[in-house]
Amino acid sequence: MLRAAGFRIDVIYPADDPHTALLTKDRERVRLSKPDATPLPDGLPSFEPESVLTKAGAAAGQGRAGMLYRDLIPNRLGGRYIASHISIPGGGPVSDWVHYHRIALQMIYVRRGWVRVVYQDQGEPFVMNEGDLVLQPPELRHRVLESSGPLEVVEITAPAAHETFADHETEDAVVRSTERHAHANLRRALTDGRREHTIEPDRGEHRGNRTKDRDEDE
Repeated sequence: MLRAAGFRIDVIYPADDPHTALLTKDRERVRLSKPDATPLPDGLPSFEPESVLTKAGAAAGQGRAGMLYRDLIPNRLGGRYIASHISIPGGGPVSDWVHYHRIALQMIYVRRGWVRVVYQDQGEPFVMNEGDLVLQPPELRHRVLESSGPLEVVEITAPAAHETFADHETEDAVVRSTERHAHANLRRALTDGRREHTIEPDRGEHRGNRTKDRDEDE
């Protein structure tokens, strides 16, 4: 409802089960938080190692940008790491926006399907296919554009609880660039279509044939 009223998300956390979000509209600022929201850690929590077995089939919860998150390390190893099995069952365009994470480490492994993403200063959008792994530097701006249906990735991040920040300025630039790209593709398609259906002007070939036929008749 707030987004429909023109508010934009500035910060949201955690990504797998958001309980806190900061939204702004002009000079208005709204903070939404669940009563049992856990505060963010001060610094990187100490690592508490232990054996973990997570069986398949556990229910996934609704996470950021409409993605489904399944927690692979429920106790978070002292809050040091989070491992999520993220899925998008239907595929197609993803309702993501340009953002970055305040983290120390993030790795993304494509378990099934493909996903198209764009990263800051990394050139044109590219596709991560099944079996690919990306080591994502802290605070690198990026956006998930579209995916196969279904898509499954495994994401490992430290610390477990971290903020996701929206970059509205870059998002607006990406939208403008996407629109220009779409318009350019449309113009190219229309131009190609006109070329395919254009009748080439008579350059004399037919006149020459008629003259030759007339000479033969004589």
